[in-house]
Parts: sequence; C-alpha cells; structure tokens
Amino acid sequence: MNRKLTDQQIVSTFEALSRTGMPVSGRVLRAQRSGKTERVFAPCRSLRKRYAPASVTELHRRLGEAEQGRAAAEVARECALQRVERCEARESTHQDRWANEIYALLQTAQQLEGKR
Repeated sequence: MNRKLTDQQIVSTFEALSRTGMPVSGRVLRAQRSGKTERVFAPCRSLRKRYAPASVTELHRRLGEAEQGRAAAEVARECALQRVERCEARESTHQDRWANEIYALLQTAQQLEGKR
C-alpha cells in the first residue's frame, strides 16, 4: 500500500492543527500523519516559520509604521480640505463677479431702452 504523503496533506494537517491554538511540532504532525520523518519535518519547519507569531519588537515596528501612515494620511486629508476650501472661495468670488457684471449690463440696457 502506498502511504506517501502529498505536500497538500501535510500542509492541510498543519493548518488544521494550528487552528487549535496549540504550537505544532514535527512530532505532533507526524503523529497525525504517518510518513518518513524528514518528509514530514521539512515542510513543518517552513510552515512554522510562515505561521509563527510575530515577535514583540516586530509588532512594535509595525505599530510605529501604522502610526506614521495614519499621521501622513491625516496631513494629506487636511491639505485636501484646505484646497477644497480655497477652490470654493475662488468659485464663489468668480460667480459673484459675473453676476454683478450681468446685473450692471442689464441695468445699462434698461436705461438705454428707457431713453428711446
């Protein structure tokens, strides 16, 4: 009987065991799936590195990066809001100017028609 394990079987067993919250060692994995020691232990070592919890220093580094990113996003947001306010002020000034120009032209036209 061929009892050779596929990589997918080893990975799926590792993932199932790691979801339990317990650390997964090669021995635990081998007890769940029979197979040659090196055949089970080699993927287990690489999977443990991938699924290993981050160290405290790594988490502090990530937190620092996240805080810097948040601060940069807040600065960018504030700059965008200031640009919007300036644009709205320019547009309002522009609309007011041309409304006054049109009003003055209408007044002039009415005065000229009254003189006929």
